[in-house]
Amino acid sequence: MPKPKLDACEQRWVAKLSPYTFSIKYIPGTKNIVADALSRDPFTRSVSQRLISEPYENLLAEANGTKKGGVQDVFRCKVQCLQTDNSGLVTLGVTSSDVKSMLEAHIDWEKAAETRAVQFIKALPQMVPSGHDTLSALSSEELRRSQVTDPDIQEVLLSVACGKQPSRRERSRLAPKARALCKQWHHLKIQDGVLYRLRDPLTRHTRYQFVLPAIWKTKALSGVHDLAGHQGQARTLHLARQRFFWPQIERDIKEYVKCCQRCILAKTPEPAARVPLESIHTSAPMELVCIDFWSAEDSKQRSVDVLVVTDHFTKRPMLSPV
Repeated sequence: MPKPKLDACEQRWVAKLSPYTFSIKYIPGTKNIVADALSRDPFTRSVSQRLISEPYENLLAEANGTKKGGVQDVFRCKVQCLQTDNSGLVTLGVTSSDVKSMLEAHIDWEKAAETRAVQFIKALPQMVPSGHDTLSALSSEELRRSQVTDPDIQEVLLSVACGKQPSRRERSRLAPKARALCKQWHHLKIQDGVLYRLRDPLTRHTRYQFVLPAIWKTKALSGVHDLAGHQGQARTLHLARQRFFWPQIERDIKEYVKCCQRCILAKTPEPAARVPLESIHTSAPMELVCIDFWSAEDSKQRSVDVLVVTDHFTKRPMLSPV
C-alpha cells in the first residue's frame, strides 16, 4: 500500500481495496489451515486422471475388494475424527467401522501402488530405444585397481590401510599431489578396498567422495560438465564435489570450463565477428526516422498497440494506434 510507484495492475488492486478498512496480520503456517487446504491437490483430480489413463479392468479389480461406502467412510472419518466434548477436551470420535474402512482403503491403495510399480519395472526395458548406448558403470574392483596403479594415490592408500600417518620426513619424499592428499588424512577412509574422502558439508551429512585417479579425470570432467548441460564453473564444481575428490579440484574444473569450446562460442558476450557500435549522425529533419511499437491500455483496460515514429534529428514523436 505505501509503494510510491505502481503499475497498471497494482493500481487496479489499490482501487479495489480502497473502499475497505483492513489490517494485515501474519498467521503462522501451522495455524493457516484454510490456505494449507487450498494448496493441496484435490482428490477428485487424481481420481479423474486415473479414470482416463488406466484401463477399466485394472480399476475394477482394485474396487472389488473395497466395501460399499468405504470411500465415504474414509472422508467422513477424516473430517469428524476429532470432536470436542463439554469439558473442552478433544476426544477421538472414531468407531470400529470407521477404523476398519480406513484400513481397508489404505491396504487397497498400497496394493495398487505396488502393482503399478511392478508393471513399470517390467515395461522399463521396452522404453529404451534399440541400439541406444547406456552409461557404463565401474565395479568396485575396477575402482580399487585404478587407485592401486595410480602412483600418487598408491602410497597414501597403503598408509591409510595400515593406519599409520606419514611423518614430516616421509611426506617430503612424496610427490606434490600425494603430499596434498596427505593433508586430508583425517578425512580419508577405506571401504571395500576403495579409498574415499569423507566430506561433511554445511548440511552435516557425511558424503563419500571417491579419490579419483588421474586416468579417470578427463572422463569425470566430461561427465559433470559436458553431459550435464555445459553448466557454469560453480555448478560444475558442486556436481564434482558431490562425487569425487582430487587435489586442486577447483583449479582443474575452472580451467576445464574456461577452455570448453562450446561454452566459449555460446557464452562469449562480444564475439570478434560482431560489428562495433557507432553513433548515428543526422543533419536535417526527416533524414532518418525510427519506428517502434508501444503497448498501452485504454479507458476500458484493453490493450492497444501504438506505432511510434520519431524523427532522429528533431526527436519529434508521432503516435498512431494500430
